[in-house]
Formats: sequence, C-alpha cells, structure tokens
Amino acid sequence: MVVSVTNVTPEVDCDADIPAWAAKQGITDIVAFKIDKRLTTLFAGHKINQYIGISTKDPDEIIKKYINGELKSDNKIIDDILNQE
Repeated sequence: MVVSVTNVTPEVDCDADIPAWAAKQGITDIVAFKIDKRLTTLFAGHKINQYIGISTKDPDEIIKKYINGELKSDNKIIDDILNQE
C-alpha cells in the first residue's frame, strides 16, 4: 500500500539535466510510459534502472509489481523509442 505520494518538480534547466538531478536525490529506479531516447542513455549512465512502457497509472499497483519483481518494461514501447531519430 502506498502510504504517501510526493510530487516533485526537478529544478533543472533542460530535460537532459533530469538524470543527474535524480541521481543526486538518491533515485535508483524510474517508471515511465515513454521517454526520450537520449534520456535513456543518461539515466543508464547514472546507474538508474528504467521501467519503460508502464501504462498503469495506479501507484499502488506499480509498487506492488515492483516489490514482487513483476514490473516489466514493454519491449514494443522500447523498440519504438530506440527507433526514434
């Protein structure tokens, strides 16, 4: 069960700064539906795990799947992202 949800807006100049900001916050994993291809490389460079293609918007369900080792990225969405120019 989710006890608390806190929404935080990164104080960065551009999207490319978000991975470094996240690493400084101690974030180890991110969950997203789609993400810019450049950012996937930057997050990986900061050793931040990425769960991509997650369409569920219910935080409780996402956390339950994550804790149970059942949260999986959607390979079709990943392929779409990687094929972006």
